Amino acid sequence: IRESLQVVRSRDPRIHRMPFLDAGHKLGGKKEGGGGSDYHALGAMEVICSSMAKTLQTALHPPDWLQGNYMAVRYEDLVVEPIKTLRQVYGFVNLAVSPEMEKFALNMTSGPGYSSKPF
Repeated sequence: IRESLQVVRSRDPRIHRMPFLDAGHKLGGKKEGGGGSDYHALGAMEVICSSMAKTLQTALHPPDWLQGNYMAVRYEDLVVEPIKTLRQVYGFVNLAVSPEMEKFALNMTSGPGYSSKPF
């Protein structure tokens, strides 16, 4: 709940919000699913999704000053092709990728983790 509240408190108060919960939901009540925690989690998701939507709209329709000055990087591309994506990002900012950074990227996307599955 603490992390959800922190996210909820960061929201822009000027943005109109629609309630996600039905009118019968009681904040802090002992309902199935953790009482008020679902209420706070939904509020946090609202803030996160709103922020992501705003970022996506800016990327899809950038203002003139932003065009050519940013690079969109998809998480999926970084995971599927970490070296290629890393080289594209470094190339965008005119840097060379070191072998150590390539090794780090491979380890973070396919290396061993704390469980039997890759990180």
